[in-house]
Amino acid sequence: KTYLPFKAEKQAAYSGSGIMEDALGRIWYQTFDGDSYYVENNQLKWFVKRDKVSYFPTCNTQKHLFDKSTNHLDVYDLKSTKLLKSFKSKSEMTCTWAVFKGDYYFIENETLYRITTDLNRQKVINLPINPSDFLMLFASDDNLFFVKKTSSDNGIWEVNNGSIRKIATFPPNQLVQSAKCSKGLIFIQTTQGSLVYNSSGKQIAHFFSNLNLSDVLIDRKNNYWFTSTNEGIALVPRVDVKQ
Repeated sequence: KTYLPFKAEKQAAYSGSGIMEDALGRIWYQTFDGDSYYVENNQLKWFVKRDKVSYFPTCNTQKHLFDKSTNHLDVYDLKSTKLLKSFKSKSEMTCTWAVFKGDYYFIENETLYRITTDLNRQKVINLPINPSDFLMLFASDDNLFFVKKTSSDNGIWEVNNGSIRKIATFPPNQLVQSAKCSKGLIFIQTTQGSLVYNSSGKQIAHFFSNLNLSDVLIDRKNNYWFTSTNEGIALVPRVDVKQ
């Protein structure tokens, strides 16, 4: 196997805040200062944007790329990276988004919005949150969820057909690092391990309660890979979690 290092000509910072693959198979890399890059034809290319907001994650759907500038949410054509449309942003949006059934969802001013595949912005619902709450949006194939990261009223909420219901409350003293759905399960990574729930909100497992976990990946062989903030990677091989 050959391993290739990538470096762009206009690369001011190297510390990464995110990495993802788009619908065209290109790898995107983001730095903590807000710059984005993508690999195409074995070259790391700089993504030219209107301006940058530090640590706002770029998102892509099947056809579009979404990026936050200072006063706008900008939408680019995924293939050409040409700016297609900008939506005014009245305030700093939370650094959270989710793609659900092809639409882009985000939160602004305690309200959930979506941008449809034909680039129309629609209000979905007002959320029962305070301005100081830090939320994380995430989605499964069938449901849209959010968690409160720093609130004392932390837990998992489901958004469905214009209504909201809380489906789970976290155990005490859990600081949430990330939230993700995978293979019908909800994984909440915290400073005390990974809390695992089914889609109805029932807790069915708690992995690595002694580790500060940041993310999880389930591979095609059903191995669970957990990343931690200071202990490297933890592996649970071929586990079948009963729901």
